[in-house]
Amino acid sequence: MEMYEHRLKKSGQVLIYNSFVNPIRALRNIGKKAKTAIEETGVNIAYMAFGFIHWTENENSQYVMRAPVLLAPISIENDSAIDPYYIKITDSDIIVNPTFSFKLKNDYGLELPEYDDESVEEYLEKVQERISKLKWTITKECKIGIFSFLKINMHKDLKDNAKKILKNKGVRSLLGEEDIDSMSGDGDEERTIDNTPIQLHNVVDADSSQTEAIEMARSGKSFVLQGPPGTGKSQTITNIIAECLACGKKILFVSEKLAALSVVYDKLKKAGLEEFCLELHSHKANKKDVITELCHTLKAQKSALSDRAQKEIEAKIRAQQELDEYAVELHKIRPTINKTLYKLYEEVSACRKAPDVEFIINEIKTKGEEYINKAEIALTRYTEYVPSVGYDYHQNVWYGYVDLDSSYQSTAQLKFDLKDVITLCGNIKELNGTLNEKYSISAKNIYQAYALRDFFNLAKTSEFITPALLNSSTLESVLKTINAMNVLAKEILSNKKIIDDMFDEDVYKLDGQALYKKLTKQFNGFFSRLFSSEYKHIARELKLCKKDGKKVKYKVAVSMMDTLRVYQQKSSEFNGLEEKIKAQIGTAYNSVSTNFEDLIAELETLTKIHSTDVDFATLTTLSNQEFVAKQKDFTILSDCFVKAFSKLEEAEKRVVAKYNLDEYNVRQVDLDDLVKKYQGCIDSIDKLDNWCEFVKLLNKLSELELRAFVDYTIIQKIKTDNVLSAYKKAFYMQWVDAVLHESPILITLSRIPHDETVKLFKTKDELNFEINKAKIKAKLSALRPNLDMVAQGSAIAILLREGEKKRKQKGIRLLLEEIVDLVQTLKPCFLMSPLSVSTFLSSDMKFDVVVFDEASQIFPQDAIGAIYRGKQLIVVGDSKQMPPSNFFNSSSI
Repeated sequence: MEMYEHRLKKSGQVLIYNSFVNPIRALRNIGKKAKTAIEETGVNIAYMAFGFIHWTENENSQYVMRAPVLLAPISIENDSAIDPYYIKITDSDIIVNPTFSFKLKNDYGLELPEYDDESVEEYLEKVQERISKLKWTITKECKIGIFSFLKINMHKDLKDNAKKILKNKGVRSLLGEEDIDSMSGDGDEERTIDNTPIQLHNVVDADSSQTEAIEMARSGKSFVLQGPPGTGKSQTITNIIAECLACGKKILFVSEKLAALSVVYDKLKKAGLEEFCLELHSHKANKKDVITELCHTLKAQKSALSDRAQKEIEAKIRAQQELDEYAVELHKIRPTINKTLYKLYEEVSACRKAPDVEFIINEIKTKGEEYINKAEIALTRYTEYVPSVGYDYHQNVWYGYVDLDSSYQSTAQLKFDLKDVITLCGNIKELNGTLNEKYSISAKNIYQAYALRDFFNLAKTSEFITPALLNSSTLESVLKTINAMNVLAKEILSNKKIIDDMFDEDVYKLDGQALYKKLTKQFNGFFSRLFSSEYKHIARELKLCKKDGKKVKYKVAVSMMDTLRVYQQKSSEFNGLEEKIKAQIGTAYNSVSTNFEDLIAELETLTKIHSTDVDFATLTTLSNQEFVAKQKDFTILSDCFVKAFSKLEEAEKRVVAKYNLDEYNVRQVDLDDLVKKYQGCIDSIDKLDNWCEFVKLLNKLSELELRAFVDYTIIQKIKTDNVLSAYKKAFYMQWVDAVLHESPILITLSRIPHDETVKLFKTKDELNFEINKAKIKAKLSALRPNLDMVAQGSAIAILLREGEKKRKQKGIRLLLEEIVDLVQTLKPCFLMSPLSVSTFLSSDMKFDVVVFDEASQIFPQDAIGAIYRGKQLIVVGDSKQMPPSNFFNSSSI
């Protein structure tokens, strides 16, 4: 005693010592179990028992049992391993053993007296008087141990309220009588949320799945919320509680474990909503603290929402609407392609390793999913042909050949024709020697050979062609002038015939323009002609020119002078043009009497010859006379060309007919190159079948507008393996671009503006959490009653009176029962354990929502007491979590 006496710090402390039993080890075990129970369930199971009843089941029983009478909750502490243990009562309430009290009343009809702060000895004497009838005895002794007895309250709750329990929808659903989906709130609570993130009152962040749970809670539906650890269940519960508070609902949050309850309470505390929460988990259910907390909340100042909050909400709404519209556009299925923009981006991403190409796909919006599938097949086939036709098919010896008939007969004829064309090329080269020697002229290709043949055939007899016309620009100008002169000549000859039918040659000496003007302007009236000597003079001149010598009537004179006027005007125009080209036309030219049809035909023939870019060399330097003198030589050359083409022209035409001249004009290929090409075709005649199949593919590519892309890849030297992926990348990128530019919201929210809008929304959304907290606080605090006038006997008066007491305050259960409406107004959210629900709440206290957390840790029978007190049930937990344990249901001393 002397060793530890100095450790005593307060009066009323006792030092315990036993020389036979180690009290330190016993206290350590009791303290460890008590601490574990508090941490896990919030229930203190360490008590100091005063007085023990020695009782038997019946008179004949030989086994005497003991039951403690008074129980005082204690805590066992020590400052360090070398310091002694301290035992202290943690609550001023000393309780009568509820379990044994229930047994006495249930089995024997006896009730233990209430303990009213009298001395332990006095109370035990009262107990002895009541149990003496049963021949039981009581011993006045004190023991410390583990006692687990509070579940008797849950048992009584279930037994006393069986009818109410069976009427509850949640309980009936658990019994299988009613589908939990049908459990929903009242009709006025059902609502559609058009703009979820704005209408909800989240106080912490929530993802889409969590938001869905909050919506369901708001609408009054009962449901099970399941998820493994770390998925934000506690966060979601916090938002559900906040949402229900904002909707004016009463919430009962139930958790077996204090740790789970503390997590949610701490989140609500961080959100500033702790003043609306009443925490009644067992070990904290101190009536003095509860009354103090209720009085504090009752007297707390009411909060208000600032005007700026609405502006911030509107800014968030605008940002969200833009982002929502963007999301709708992003996921809208586009006609033709039948993909969303999001999916199109996925397709582009799938081709990200393909090379970028600058190739325009025409009318991209008309090319859809069916098109790209066909394109993929065609381009795949093309890549399969590359090894046989060559990377650049333009360099293939068969390039340009488009005839698809590769039958034996057709192939044999083609081979013969190719040989004939090679012979023709040799003939032309021989002629080139003669032409070059005489006139420095040569046919570079078959096209020019045909042109020179036509030229010499024309030049040998033509009286219109001159060396000047062998210049293409001169020829073009002359032909244009001749065409105009041809029109004038026809009009001139037509008018001349009309005039010549009535007048002789002298009439052409008259000025038709002047006479027509006088007749139509000066002498258009009868009297102006009757007395005019000038008119009579005109009439005499016309009469003299008239073939029959008769007088010309006025109307006839006007008509004929008009014809003469036109004739003289057109003749003047004709003469002006004639001066320009007369020296450049041969001797067959005869003014208006020229055979213009033949002239124009020869000039057009010469124009076609010029289109071959043939160079007439020294022929252009000859004079007209020298050119005419060469006509005999031209005749010889013409015959040479006829001979060179004899029997070979048809073969050449058959070969040309098998080529697409727009794609590859074999007639314009240099003669040596053409011989080499045709000889190559003869040598690889066995590959014609493969080429014909490739031509079919080229036609398909052209039909799909892909051939230009294939040619592009060849020019850009894109690897064959990348052709398909490069096209698909370009295809989907251009589809993306088309979609972006057809949607104002997409083009407006391009990358940088979109990022800015997201940033703005995020900022406003985070600020919205604070606004929601303020909104909830303002709404709930406004419901607190006014303390200016308090009626005697009202719930407010009862609470205030209990708050003023220093001792003998009402128990929590009794107080809550008396001020049930007030306490649920002040504290609309209760946080409790299943045990504390049955211990402190009357069966008449109802809640709109009951939320269970860590549901897998609660026995179904323990949960019933909370379920039947609510309209809506939300069960939160993890199906893979360990089931509840019976560890704390046992008791030991």
